[in-house]
Amino acid sequence: MRSRGLFRGPFLGIFLAVFVLMAVASAPSARAGQAQPVVVMVLWRGESDAEKAFKAELDRMGYDVTYEVYDAGLSRDALADILNTKLPARIKAGGVSMVYTQGTYAALEAKKALAGKTPMLFNIVRFPKRSGLVQNTETPGKNLSGVHDRVNPEDILAKAATLVPFKHVGLVYDVTASNTRQELLAIERYAEKTGVQVTSIGIQPDKGQLEAALKNIARPELGVDLVYLPPDDFLGSNASLVGSFLSGLKIPSVGAIDIYVKQGALFGLVPDFNELGRLAALSTDKFLRGTPMGNIAVAGPRTIVTMINAATAQRLGLTVPEALLKDAVVVGR
Repeated sequence: MRSRGLFRGPFLGIFLAVFVLMAVASAPSARAGQAQPVVVMVLWRGESDAEKAFKAELDRMGYDVTYEVYDAGLSRDALADILNTKLPARIKAGGVSMVYTQGTYAALEAKKALAGKTPMLFNIVRFPKRSGLVQNTETPGKNLSGVHDRVNPEDILAKAATLVPFKHVGLVYDVTASNTRQELLAIERYAEKTGVQVTSIGIQPDKGQLEAALKNIARPELGVDLVYLPPDDFLGSNASLVGSFLSGLKIPSVGAIDIYVKQGALFGLVPDFNELGRLAALSTDKFLRGTPMGNIAVAGPRTIVTMINAATAQRLGLTVPEALLKDAVVVGR
């Protein structure tokens, strides 16, 4: 005798109807109580892969988000205008769900401007706690959370040593950038452990000072045999100038962010920006579902990417070990 399934005939129709109703009820926008969230994005240097991945992940989750983008274009004056004039006017007009910021400097300035009154999610920040951006990483503070992009400078130098031997690290850094000061402390710890010498030159965020410092750090009598390029916003925004200068030298350089390697640095150990974007989307999802922003722990990358500039390696006469190439992203072929 043939058995009859439970979900046949009218039972199947009832089951499908209930299933559809449950699916609609559990959709992100319905849980959030908001048909179309509005995310205002304050960017320091244009849309990166992190922002692209952030949008794509929220779209994949089923959110119908309206994005309003303000790009400072690497200008502190433009950022000040955004935060002091354009953003307050937009928030006053109503309907803003949250503010997304890119980079340490933009995040610190936005935090001051928002004063905890509007939910804010930062991304691509190297030292959120040490920079004073958050109180702690588990409960970041009123209306504030985000994603850090920290890669340990000691790990960068240790891995660089497998590619090129060095005894004297040179570092140019922006003295106004809190994350770079923390970077310098980590490099000095590495030097204490390994006996490597460190020479650092602090500058104000000025192109003239940057050019002079690069020339100084490259003086033959100084004996620097590796240049470390830190993740501060000013140097990163001038990566093409830095890369152009270093391309005329026989001194290898390592970068803490991908733009340096793309512009000619030999090696980099950098966060995966796509992962940073997805992590920011996950935090946004929690917020839109009802978790207060300040109760969402700061997230950080699990994937660290090795980058090699093949053209720079060839110019320096270096053979990259196969073990290093195995999982590396190679640029400049």
